[in-house]
Amino acid sequence: MPKLRHPELTKGKAVSYLLDLYRNDSEFIKELDEIRRPYFPILLGLADATLDFWAECKNMLLPEDYWAVIEFYQGKSQQIPTLNGELEDRRSLMEQLWMQLQSYAKALEPLTSKWKLRARWAIPTLIYCDIFDLMVVMGLPMEIDVPIDSLTRLYPWSMPLSDLEITVSAWAFFISGKEQIQREIAQKLSQYQNKIKAEGFHEFPSALERHAKWWFEHYVHRKTYDEIAQMEVYTPGDTSIIYARNVGEAVRRFSNLIGIKPNALK
Repeated sequence: MPKLRHPELTKGKAVSYLLDLYRNDSEFIKELDEIRRPYFPILLGLADATLDFWAECKNMLLPEDYWAVIEFYQGKSQQIPTLNGELEDRRSLMEQLWMQLQSYAKALEPLTSKWKLRARWAIPTLIYCDIFDLMVVMGLPMEIDVPIDSLTRLYPWSMPLSDLEITVSAWAFFISGKEQIQREIAQKLSQYQNKIKAEGFHEFPSALERHAKWWFEHYVHRKTYDEIAQMEVYTPGDTSIIYARNVGEAVRRFSNLIGIKPNALK
């Protein structure tokens, strides 16, 4: 089954695709490095402190308290659980380092404006990317598998439906067999997905990464829609004029998705 799209998750993925393009642009990275260089020791310290804090939280806290700390940083809770002196010191260190990065955030403003990253998420996300890259170098896995029964607590947005529960009797392996059980589970999953779709959620847009590239080429590299269309392979039934119009529509939709109004990019 294809993934469904949630507005916040889709926006996050769109931002991720776009930032990958920026972070692979040599001129952008050159300018970013010049701004970032004086703040690198603070970024390095914050990456180390963050890994240390969460590792110690997992080791020292009961599971419910650990999740409560996660929910505090997600914004689900207004109050963090009481931490012992050692954990509170580590948390205080993280906050101090974040405060020291405020001047870095200010220094990034001309860069993001020049490079058309004119959205509230741009500067915080660039800083998070810096920290994440350093944590990966320190040993953080690039991807972490999260058990599906923990996803409800991990994501901060409300669910469209209550969790789906499927019970399989041990007798089913004697009466029906594994293949029949799998077919029935697949049917229940399909029915559940259809109920989610009925709430207004649809399949994840497969062309999102391509649309990010078109946005980047148009607004950053100043290519016209027709020039972008010429870079693409389109079906024989399409004309370059029609395809260029499709590119323009996709670029405008993508811009609205990531929260950067086209009028602000002129």
